[in-house]
Amino acid sequence: MILSELLKLLYPPSCVSCGRSILDESALCTPCENTLIDFRERPLIANRALYSSFNYGEVASDVILAAKESHDRTCAKYLAERMAISFAQIANELPRRSYLLVPIPSSRAADRRRGFAHTKILTSLLIKAIESRLVRERQESHEAWEVRTLDLLMPARRVSDQTLLTAPERARNMSGAFSLRTDLIRRHEQSLKLGPGIILVDDLVTTGSTMNEGMRAFRSASLDPVAMLSACVAGRFLANKIGR
Repeated sequence: MILSELLKLLYPPSCVSCGRSILDESALCTPCENTLIDFRERPLIANRALYSSFNYGEVASDVILAAKESHDRTCAKYLAERMAISFAQIANELPRRSYLLVPIPSSRAADRRRGFAHTKILTSLLIKAIESRLVRERQESHEAWEVRTLDLLMPARRVSDQTLLTAPERARNMSGAFSLRTDLIRRHEQSLKLGPGIILVDDLVTTGSTMNEGMRAFRSASLDPVAMLSACVAGRFLANKIGR
């Protein structure tokens, strides 16, 4: 504990976007955080609503890139905490007794290059943030729900980097890109039959082609997610340099 406090004095936390020193271990300083614009719409992808925390912009890009490419846990936790607020909206509007959060997988090449599975880590942190909110809601005597995660989606083939692709090119690039983990489907068959609210999770949605492909993969196995959840929305839903 003493060493941790000394390190904070020597290397104080700084805003991931502007570099300004901050007192707590948040990802952003207050001025940068105040530039984030909440995303309040509910666009449909494959006839299911997309819930997201904020619009894409420079500050949002800095947080996502730090979490995604630099394995910055503070930034990943910040995204998860913002997404937990959006999840609460899903639970209010699409009530279920339980929810199953399924991360959209990155390509195997991207995971190897980074050395970690970004969306898997983000979803795990999201579960913790949701559980933290659940504790508070139970104290306030609200009805609670069970929430867990399973890595049911996996890459089925190689895809091209999407950063410079148009919307039609992204759709073609992602067509047939995912398949379901049949081993996990069999292992959790009984719980899946109980009908948990399946939610697809990603950090960024641009044209919706990746989420749409995730929906296709689930529906091919007669499973139908109730919603999609992301930290940020760009593209047709804002220019994007990250490429989802």
